[in-house]
Amino acid sequence: EPSGCVSDAAKGIVFAIMPNTMTNDNLKKAMRKFMKEANSYGITGITNITQGGLDIIDMYHELEDEGNLTLRMRVVPTMKEGRTYDEVLSAIKSYNDSATDMISSNTVKIFYDGVTERGTAVFLEPYQESTGLGDHWCGEPIWSQEDFTRLVHDFDAEGVQVHVHAMGDGAVHGTLDAFEEARATNGKRDARHTITHVCAITDEDIQRMADLDVVANLQFLMMYHDDLMDLERAYIGDERAMALYPTKHLAEAGICISGSSDAPVIPFAPLDAIEVGVTRNSPYPEEEDTDMTRWPEQGLTAYQLLEAYTKNDAYQNFMDDIIGTVEVGKFADLVVLDTNILEADAKAISDTRVIYTISDGRIVYKG
Repeated sequence: EPSGCVSDAAKGIVFAIMPNTMTNDNLKKAMRKFMKEANSYGITGITNITQGGLDIIDMYHELEDEGNLTLRMRVVPTMKEGRTYDEVLSAIKSYNDSATDMISSNTVKIFYDGVTERGTAVFLEPYQESTGLGDHWCGEPIWSQEDFTRLVHDFDAEGVQVHVHAMGDGAVHGTLDAFEEARATNGKRDARHTITHVCAITDEDIQRMADLDVVANLQFLMMYHDDLMDLERAYIGDERAMALYPTKHLAEAGICISGSSDAPVIPFAPLDAIEVGVTRNSPYPEEEDTDMTRWPEQGLTAYQLLEAYTKNDAYQNFMDDIIGTVEVGKFADLVVLDTNILEADAKAISDTRVIYTISDGRIVYKG
């Protein structure tokens, strides 16, 4: 009767001894329920970061063939321990061979570091001594810089987009070093390499990120003073925790900002996230009139947030020629809301109701 919790990659130890209930039929049932819920939030497509088997894409094609796929997706396998570069590259190429308008790929996910609230994110300055991690603990990369740079270089050389998890400013710095090296040796191209989270970043690296045309994929529901921030404060101190997520600085530098949820870590509710992106405060009724702000000066406009969750997500996923804006000739992936969130009070954005969600021209949710 185990009790307690595991964090980060330690969950793999538990999964390894659990009975395997992930049959194809169970996965399809779960996927149908997930799509139904996602559609109810106005979601028509996802960046699908997969950590399961490399054959998972077959299930999505089955759903598409049955006419039951209601989320357009970019399927992204994870380069992780136990997989070789050749194995992952081969999978991506096979995904590309079976690509459709609803299912595409040509992107790989790589984790550079872990998370701040466990002392596994990589920072340029040490964690608090009170964490017991040591006087000079800055976190440790998952890959050596040499191995990570080689992976980025090799995937880039094959024309594959690289999507990197980097939370600490040290991880962001190391990731940009790798992107810079890949461009120097492979040449400049329309790579749209992406860093997700970008919790901490130096001013110099903000400019470098802009110069390298790297997309910042951000999770706005993480950007207010919630319980998670209190954990971050315990690890890196009040001042550094309050100064995470400099979104306005990123936008002013000209960096393309795309919105995401990091599901299932936090809820995948775009309207809640858009409100937080504007107010940097809690979007929830029992909290939004209290001061739970984190660096409110870094709030963006509702229009910038709307772009992040539509146009910019499409751009990040190389789908901007078919979705992301309402234009003649593009597919009808649309959401109809009961409130104009560009004119409403910011605190009303999360109260907005979805009236219709339309995926590929089909009404898949009616509120």
